[in-house]
Formats: sequence, structure tokens, C-alpha cells
Amino acid sequence: MPIEHGGLYVSAYGFYLHAARGVFRWPWSAITAAEMVGPAAVHFNGDGERGPISWILRSDWSELVFVLWALPEHPRHPQLRTGAWLPPGWLSWAATQYRTRLSTPEIHICRE
Repeated sequence: MPIEHGGLYVSAYGFYLHAARGVFRWPWSAITAAEMVGPAAVHFNGDGERGPISWILRSDWSELVFVLWALPEHPRHPQLRTGAWLPPGWLSWAATQYRTRLSTPEIHICRE
């Protein structure tokens, strides 16, 4: 059931939802769990101003939200490590749209 519509702004520190009822700030540290549940859909749990929440964010930017949250907050997330965060066929589609050197959707975290 949709509960809000509006603009989504994503940064290195979190995301903002600009909706009719105001601007809602979600820093990565306030999100306790997240997973991709389909193309352009990320389910996340978090600590909201009024208590715990469980939402599905549907946006063309959902994959970006997931990755930018997972890298600092849960770098060993199974979907991030296996590449299951991308919809089937996304990598091939991206190669036709952009110049990319990506050969796999897996993300490897390296320590310097």
C-alpha cells in the first residue's frame, strides 16, 4: 500500500524523501537492515522519529540507495557480495547505455 510519493535525494551519508508532508531524512546509521526485493525496490527497516519502521522504497534509484547504505553499514551483506542486488540482465543493459568496465555485479571490498 503506497503511503507517500515525492522526490528522492541520495548522498554519501543517507537519503532524503521530499513529500507532501515534508522532508524526511534517513542517514545510513538509522537503517538497521535492507535488501533488494525486486527491480527498483529496496525493503528497509529503520529507526524513525516515531519508532521502528519497515518500508519498501520503490524508485529507479533503489539499487543506489542499497549499495550506498551497504558499503559503510553492512559491507558483508550477502546480496552485495554475490551481486544479487542487481535485477537480472541489468549488467548487460548498463553496458549498452554507458561505457563501463563492469564484468560482474559482485562488489569486492578491499582494505588498503
